Amino acid sequence: VETVAKAGLAAAKGQSSSDKALNKTLTDIATLQTTDGRSVKEVLAMAVGSLRENLDISRIEMIVGPKDSHLIGYSHPK
Repeated sequence: VETVAKAGLAAAKGQSSSDKALNKTLTDIATLQTTDGRSVKEVLAMAVGSLRENLDISRIEMIVGPKDSHLIGYSHPK
């Protein structure tokens, strides 16, 4: 999960928000590369093999904004 999150963050760094608004972007997992050059699909396949659990991540949703913006979240469990 950490490797996939880092790949998503690296992809988000290449994007910028030209205005004061936050931009939401969906990225297909198949197009992401990890910091060591492997595809995210390959990393997931290796994790499935070692954990013997099915893992499926189809996309990453990124929120990109100006440098001075702050994003705060809250999740309430059911």
